[in-house]
Amino acid sequence: MKNVAIVDGGVGGLCALAKLYWKLGGNYLYIADSANFPLFERDVPALRKIAESHVKRAVEWGADAVVFTDAALSCYAARSLCGKFDEVEIFGAEPPLKQAEDYSVSGAVALANCKTMRFCQGRGLRALDVSPLAEMVESGAKRQDELAFLEKALAKEGNFDCVVLADAHFGMASDVVAQLYPAVKVFDSTQGLVGKLCRQKKRKSAEQGAVDYIVTANEAENRKKFEKILQKFFK
Repeated sequence: MKNVAIVDGGVGGLCALAKLYWKLGGNYLYIADSANFPLFERDVPALRKIAESHVKRAVEWGADAVVFTDAALSCYAARSLCGKFDEVEIFGAEPPLKQAEDYSVSGAVALANCKTMRFCQGRGLRALDVSPLAEMVESGAKRQDELAFLEKALAKEGNFDCVVLADAHFGMASDVVAQLYPAVKVFDSTQGLVGKLCRQKKRKSAEQGAVDYIVTANEAENRKKFEKILQKFFK
């Protein structure tokens, strides 16, 4: 994989972008679908149409792999596109629910949005809809506000020994979860995806390449925001 496109609804996939950039090298196109944020409010047919349009953009750019970090696109659209495009491999960041179930002794909690709630239901864990957290992360809310929100949301959940972050935006607040519950194991969907891609490729590209963006709304403002966040990861 020399040219990788990462698709998200906003800032959620930037952590995955930074990790892949350093671990695998190559060139990256970050497609931020700000116009459709939050993507978890779209129905399944719309998600599949959106996902396909972004794969086409990635192919035009020259991608040999497309990585969906957005949970709604990963859970409800990515698999339907596998085999539809011969030019690219397609990967999704589905919530690591089985890993959490296998790990947990005293209980597991999945921090989900209104779309991944459905994906998490029927599992041996408790799913909690914390959709507003995605908008807090996207808007750059203060850490103390995110902390207060999660503390209140988790206050009634009783005992648990692991938390699943079932949305890429929630992964951007993983340090907040760790601050609230330092003894709890955190399972991050994008972290698992990065590990899978690194194991599949095995060897790093000879050079770090370029990073470019496609932003579907407020391009100048969002590009500046993304670059500022990436600077923290690239230090």
